[in-house]
Amino acid sequence: MKITIVRYRRLKSHQHGYGHDAIEAEAQVDEGESAEDALSGLKIWVQERLAEGDERDRAYRKLEDIRLDVERYTRDRDRLKGEVEEIRKIARGSDDLYELAKKAGREDLAALFNDEIPF
Repeated sequence: MKITIVRYRRLKSHQHGYGHDAIEAEAQVDEGESAEDALSGLKIWVQERLAEGDERDRAYRKLEDIRLDVERYTRDRDRLKGEVEEIRKIARGSDDLYELAKKAGREDLAALFNDEIPF
């Protein structure tokens, strides 16, 4: 018997959730090549394709994680900006306290009421 075509199929389940990926390839056995050698080449090719899919899936998951982080950091930043603005309003309305602290020689307290908030 002479084998002229070999086929290899690999099924891989998804790491998260349901489903799977299947890769199948078929090759003609060349003159002077054994079916085993052709099959070995097909296995390598199929496994490399599945590995590329795994790498792509990891990259998509990482990208989604980063997107969620950016959204969370943006919400935190906006909340902090609002808090800073409220503190600035209080500080600006405290000119009398600033002057009293300076007159009392309490530079440490006066610094709390100036407009030079460090951010």
